[in-house]
Amino acid sequence: MVHTLRLDNYSPTPRKLVLGTNSSFGTESIKIERGAGWDGLNLTATWHIPGREEPLRVALLDGDAMDVPPEVTKEAKDGVFVLAGLASGVQRASCNVEYLILEQAGVSGGADAEPTPELAAQVLQAVQDARDAAKDADQRATNAEGVANSVREDADNGKFIGPVGPQGPAGKDGVQIDDAAVSEDAPWSSKHIIDMLCPPLEESGNPVVCYPVAGYPLGVKAKWEPMQEGTGTPSPENIRPIKGRDSVRVTRCGETLWSLDKITLQTFNTNITTQIDMDAVNLLPRNVKLYFSGQCSNGKLREIRFYDGTGAEMGTLCTEGGYSTVIKAGNIAKVLLYAGLNENSERTCTNLQITPGTTAPTTYTPYIGQSNTLTLPSTIYGGEVDAVSGEGQDTWKSVSLDGTEKWNTWGVNKNNTNVTGFFTYDINDYSNDGSDINKILCSTMSNEEKNIWGGKNMGVGLANYGNSKYLIYCVTTNTLPDTTDDKKAIASFKTFLANLYAAGTPVQVAYKLATQTPFTATGAQPMPALAGANTVLTDADSATVTGRADPIKRITDLEDAVASQT
Repeated sequence: MVHTLRLDNYSPTPRKLVLGTNSSFGTESIKIERGAGWDGLNLTATWHIPGREEPLRVALLDGDAMDVPPEVTKEAKDGVFVLAGLASGVQRASCNVEYLILEQAGVSGGADAEPTPELAAQVLQAVQDARDAAKDADQRATNAEGVANSVREDADNGKFIGPVGPQGPAGKDGVQIDDAAVSEDAPWSSKHIIDMLCPPLEESGNPVVCYPVAGYPLGVKAKWEPMQEGTGTPSPENIRPIKGRDSVRVTRCGETLWSLDKITLQTFNTNITTQIDMDAVNLLPRNVKLYFSGQCSNGKLREIRFYDGTGAEMGTLCTEGGYSTVIKAGNIAKVLLYAGLNENSERTCTNLQITPGTTAPTTYTPYIGQSNTLTLPSTIYGGEVDAVSGEGQDTWKSVSLDGTEKWNTWGVNKNNTNVTGFFTYDINDYSNDGSDINKILCSTMSNEEKNIWGGKNMGVGLANYGNSKYLIYCVTTNTLPDTTDDKKAIASFKTFLANLYAAGTPVQVAYKLATQTPFTATGAQPMPALAGANTVLTDADSATVTGRADPIKRITDLEDAVASQT
């Protein structure tokens, strides 16, 4: 059984796992989903097993997944484990994850499991496996090239020339690629070689920084949920409209996030907005730390400042990891570069880079960007779309209430002397799986996940009682003009909805759908991987990138992990 464990900052979800019965092994595994704070870290798990003197450490070296060690399930004893993320100068440890081993009476004639190697041995073996895979991939590519060259040479020497025979069926000439067989006569395609010998890569976030095999076709999916305009708690006095998307933009570039690498300035500060390809810069989420670097021929390269359309400063990036490394929310309209001495004299700035993170890049790499703008077939409030194929799923729905719905009430002040609750069966296509039912948004009411059934509290929500599905909207009774009886209360509530709808500020509710609707967007294009670091950004909430991991990068990371343990 595969258990999925999500890590967000220091919090794992779920906090407790049932990992089978005692004496069982080889049947349970754990897949890690990386959330905030875990990108780019090498994962280890430390198991605190009752009765064991030293904790058992396991490196997660296979696609952020691990098998549950047999030592954990040897006895029916409960324990905890901790996930840690390691990088140079960084260690992030999660909160405890409890595990439970169910008891069974015993089995006879069973085999003993192989003990788990020490952590350093695990990493060293993974390094060797990665080296062997890289060597094998190189040898297979060499063999394939050798076969092709041999055939080409034989053809040039006339070895394939013979008497003319009868016309055969139409087909392909030359050596045939056969990815389904292993033979000397039918070589694999280069893509199949990579698929067979390089580990899968899957990273999510915004931005995503990953190291795939250069030239390999990336899979890129963008995902989003509804947006709410304005700030503060939504209410009839502070209406916050719910917005969807008509398009989604995805950009893939290298480590460098902007296109300006060299510029000659005449003054201490210069407006460089028109000099920059802003695709990646404008897509940067405003909670991402950035590093600005470069050189100046006359004095010191100092900083860049970003401004919005009103002239308000959105953030400043200083060289050498200076202050304000996070840009504020908003659309960048102007960029000023400060460099050199204060007097007016010519100075040339070179190797200008903005890169993700808080450390300087080791080498300068020029900007190489590709942007796919995907036009959606209609306004999609929440869903996902494939930037390469254009295929997508509509996963959210928004409804504007206008008072024509069939509303019911439990009764005026039925379960609260100040609140009256209303409900309608007209809205029933929502998902009630897991936490989906609590993801409702409303333009005039906050969803605080209180118990509002029966009008117990003011709020908005979706029913999750048996097979009944309906929207609940509970208001303070004194906001309704006539509540002398239930019928008049319903009429007053419907008038409230109709008035807001007529004013162009309707009560909107948005929720996750029980059944997703497929769609096809236009503007999709292939996104081949660049050599080295690949940065993928989107104006949606997040992106998921898939491909094949560069084995050389994996070897380097594993060697660094070994070094950090010594």
